Amino acid sequence: MEDFRPSSTNQPGMEYPQVNSEGRAMAGLSMGAFETRMVTLNRPDVFSYYGLFSGGVYNPDDLKDHASLKLVFLSCGSKERPDGVRNSVADLKTAGGFQKLRHSLGLKATAATASLVSKDENTLDFVHALWDAKLEPYEDGYFDPYYDGLLYLFSLMHLSGQFQIITPDFKQ
Repeated sequence: MEDFRPSSTNQPGMEYPQVNSEGRAMAGLSMGAFETRMVTLNRPDVFSYYGLFSGGVYNPDDLKDHASLKLVFLSCGSKERPDGVRNSVADLKTAGGFQKLRHSLGLKATAATASLVSKDENTLDFVHALWDAKLEPYEDGYFDPYYDGLLYLFSLMHLSGQFQIITPDFKQ
């Protein structure tokens, strides 16, 4: 685990800054989510942002001694037993310490655009969530106009069916 804490160099002559858990995240997909869960549960002093993609969950007892924890991100697909993730989120919110469930505008935009390739009728929920979204700060002040704004703009252009790449016609 000490490899996660660069103290001086990985290459001769190059110095890397120390990074504490305040600015460090770990996330994984599928088996990587399992590894992320195991590492973050066993070394809460190293990471303060946790992400489990594809059905992994935490319960309140898992996180009770994680003083530096700032954010938990849980997600899964509609065929990956989403009730487990919903129940985990509800349990974490009930236990306290977590403000609310929030989906960033960038996540809504990405999900809405990706839903175009799915035959599952439930994916239209993502498109409706995007159409109803507002490009403004949330109640708790969170706002990322660069990331969320760009994804919002590109997804609206893509979903409109008019998104094109126009290249110049170079004739000599």
